[in-house]
Amino acid sequence: MTLETTLALQVIFGAQPKLLFHERYASIEDAVMRRAAELERKIRGKTDLASLKKLELLESMVKRAQPVASEA
Repeated sequence: MTLETTLALQVIFGAQPKLLFHERYASIEDAVMRRAAELERKIRGKTDLASLKKLELLESMVKRAQPVASEA
């Protein structure tokens, strides 16, 4: 599905793509969060500016992440 089609569905149904395609979104989110966790482990404890900015971004990602089904 193209980005254009996805956005058109949002216009038509008034729902965010993550709600329209919940399972696919959750799968992609899980993969991204696993990679983020791996990056966090690699840079944990570093104090250089780039690492601190990455850690800040990773922290904001965790706050935005959807709760796992067993937590919801």
